[in-house]
Amino acid sequence: MNRPNLLLLVFASLFLFSCGPKQTEEGLPLDEYGREDFLSFHHKFFHEIDFQLARIDFPITGPKMANGLPKIIEEKDWTLLRPIEGQEGVERQFAPRADDLMEEYIIAQKAFVIKLRYQHNEVQNKWYLTYYSGITGDNMRATVDSSKLDSNRVLLVHPDSMPTDK
Repeated sequence: MNRPNLLLLVFASLFLFSCGPKQTEEGLPLDEYGREDFLSFHHKFFHEIDFQLARIDFPITGPKMANGLPKIIEEKDWTLLRPIEGQEGVERQFAPRADDLMEEYIIAQKAFVIKLRYQHNEVQNKWYLTYYSGITGDNMRATVDSSKLDSNRVLLVHPDSMPTDK
């Protein structure tokens, strides 16, 4: 093969590879800003155990404890999160807080909330879970105003301020 044809073949190959969909090394698509797409990350996070463990920035923090300090969750204490799609009485809401910060609320039976916070690491161009509230007896109760569901707003009410049924 002569030199001009070889150069043409090399440039054509490079052009074809550069025109394909942009992805991370883990096969996740990039968003319009060249960052790892959040919803693709989120789906893989809940469906692949190894990916989930690799994308939690241990130790992560949780809600404040009685002493006022945040709960610290180590990898050895982590309970794997499972997909919630199709579970009756369970809703998921996303609340973007900044370009690199996304909060998620999983609301069960309009009574209990799990809050998760994901942070985008600019250097690695990856999303990581950095906060997890879990469901505990001291967890927040959620009052969901259905008119606000589309705006990603959830009113959180501390259990101590809820009316009692006496």
